Amino acid sequence: GLINNEKVMLKQSVLDRLEERTIATAIVTGRPRAEAEIGQKMVNMNRCPLVSLDDVKEGKPDPEGINQVKNQMNVTNNWMIGDTPDDMRAARESNSVAIGIGLENKENLMLWGADLVVDSVNQIEQLL
Repeated sequence: GLINNEKVMLKQSVLDRLEERTIATAIVTGRPRAEAEIGQKMVNMNRCPLVSLDDVKEGKPDPEGINQVKNQMNVTNNWMIGDTPDDMRAARESNSVAIGIGLENKENLMLWGADLVVDSVNQIEQLL
C-alpha cells in the first residue's frame, strides 16, 4: 500500500531529453518486479528494459542487474544513478560511472564509490 504514496521525482523534461537524444536508458532496482513495474509506469518508461530483484540471483550491491542490462543493450560505457551505498557499490563493481543522488548523504555515497553526487535526479539533465 505504501507504493501508492510515492511521488515521481524525475521531471518530464528530463525524460523527454533522454528520449530525444536516443540515450539508452534502463531501470535496475532492488524492488520486486510488481512494484518496479508500477514505478516504471509512473515515470512513463515502459519501453526501457527493467531488471528487478526478481530477475537476479543477488540484489545490489551485486552488479548482476547492471551487467544484465549492459549485455542486453550492448553497451560498455554507462552511468548508474542511485541514492544508496549499495547503488554506488554495484556501479563501481560493474565499471559504471557512479552518480549519487542526495547531497545530505554525499559523504556516505562518496565513501562507497560515487564519482559524483548531485542534489536531485533532475540535475542529470545538465550532464547530458
